[in-house]
Amino acid sequence: MSLARDRERRRRHLSDLKKTRKVARILVLTTILAVAMGSPTILKVNAQYAWTKYGGNPVLDKGAPGSWDDRRVWDPSILLEGTSTYKMWYTGANNLNPSERQVGYAISSDGTSWSRQWGPVLGVGGSGAWDELWAGNPSVVGGDGAYLMYYAGRNVAGVVQIGVAYSSDGLTWNRNALNPILKPGPAAWDASWVHAPCVLYDPSWPSSQRWKMWYIGFDSGFAARIGYATSSDGVIWTKYASNPVVDLGPSGAWDSAGVGDPTVLFDGSTYHMWFMGDNGVSNRIGYATSTDGVAWNKFAGNPVVELGSSGSWDDAYAYGPTVLFKDGFYKMWYAGEGPYSRIGYAVYAVLSAAGSAVINAPAWNVFLIYPDYDPGHSPKDNGAKNAALSDFTAMGVIYGMTVNTQVETLDTSATHVTQSTGRPLLVEKAVVLVGGQAVHACVRYYENQRIAPVYPSVEGTMYYWYTRAGVKLASTAFDSTLFGNGISYHQDMFVVECFQDSDGNVVFVIYGYGWKGSFAGGRYFKSTIYPNISTYTHAYYIYQWIDANNDGFPDLNEITLVTSGD
Repeated sequence: MSLARDRERRRRHLSDLKKTRKVARILVLTTILAVAMGSPTILKVNAQYAWTKYGGNPVLDKGAPGSWDDRRVWDPSILLEGTSTYKMWYTGANNLNPSERQVGYAISSDGTSWSRQWGPVLGVGGSGAWDELWAGNPSVVGGDGAYLMYYAGRNVAGVVQIGVAYSSDGLTWNRNALNPILKPGPAAWDASWVHAPCVLYDPSWPSSQRWKMWYIGFDSGFAARIGYATSSDGVIWTKYASNPVVDLGPSGAWDSAGVGDPTVLFDGSTYHMWFMGDNGVSNRIGYATSTDGVAWNKFAGNPVVELGSSGSWDDAYAYGPTVLFKDGFYKMWYAGEGPYSRIGYAVYAVLSAAGSAVINAPAWNVFLIYPDYDPGHSPKDNGAKNAALSDFTAMGVIYGMTVNTQVETLDTSATHVTQSTGRPLLVEKAVVLVGGQAVHACVRYYENQRIAPVYPSVEGTMYYWYTRAGVKLASTAFDSTLFGNGISYHQDMFVVECFQDSDGNVVFVIYGYGWKGSFAGGRYFKSTIYPNISTYTHAYYIYQWIDANNDGFPDLNEITLVTSGD
């Protein structure tokens, strides 16, 4: 939900609606569904802040005139079933009854092109019901024939509470007879509303906490904070005694007026939350981590999803995220608002994406851009100089790993690269680059524009890598006086990184301070990283080679990890 926008609407008294309430299945069905769902997939997630918004946003617009969702759509909840079936449940409102919220359903094979099935699949409750005026802001758990939907409902008195419904197909839903299952209070921090739940289930958790919920609580002044509750059955919930678990930011901060809309992933050791922050004017999306789901550390670089540019579809608010992980890509669907609320999509790539996007990519989808070594083309238009043939050798290692025929070209090709800047003239492709910014026009572009996760710089006689935010990685210090004619004969450092640019290209980069580092990087990726590619869940990894046997050749057992990050 958008707190800044909805603040004006919270105290309105809404009109009565006809009774349509269905009597739901009761507690025992929760147990049946819990067994059917089994253990969730364990994901490895890391701090992200370089989200790339999809160029075709929004991916779900409001419905056609006269439809149940012809006013706005927001707050998606998405499940991935199998390898390519995305299912979305979302909140919609119509122009006939603009204050009414209901839940719709859509499916997609790629997460960007969505087909509404029918709707609403969960309408408002009947006259006098706890959800008579609202039934929205869903969090759907389960899949493959056993679904639970936790959702927010509002009654005629204006109280918002949380309930649950069950379905075998994601279309026909039956409410639980014990609804609402989470009510406001008794603590002051959530005395007015409880709203917008996110629920996780894992049978391996202690029996009393197999179900975990994070939700928004509103105090008497309608300031929003995030609370936590646990359950053994998904129906009877116990609120955490020291709520709220995520509080307002300090005065003047991006989240100083409210926090809400939590979505949480668990990777087996760490909880990762994306949430909405309100500064009293607009909403944006931030990130936090926790080892127990209770004590949260907000990311220092928040917010991680900013508003769109003026006049864009999401230039006023960004809120209501839901996040999944697939094949090295973190995928976020979120609500954005310009003139009205719609649903958009953003992606964050980590190194494991190189497996699906580069090595196993369809034919002609990967562009291996070599740094031109011809002295007659040096310097290149954006300042890069001619490369060494050793950079070609490292690129050859990567090309030899690809399972399909791909495109080979040079950074001096005006067909594929903007010569004045080094920006690739590609959209939604994979780009492979070997060689640093001194010799590669494209690497120079990505690092100078701070698109790449890290970039090198010289401080006195020492080389360091820095993060795109300008933080020096002290452990990457390397004495530049060791180099002679661009060669460090017995030690070097190299980076292996993967990210996505604003054109939707997945960019995979390997290079060292010197050419032996680049060569070592290619060998190490093939022999050590790729066989375990799914475990490489950071955007960049920096390694050191020290020639222990003094033969001048980068042996694999001479390479060690220095640092990694996002």
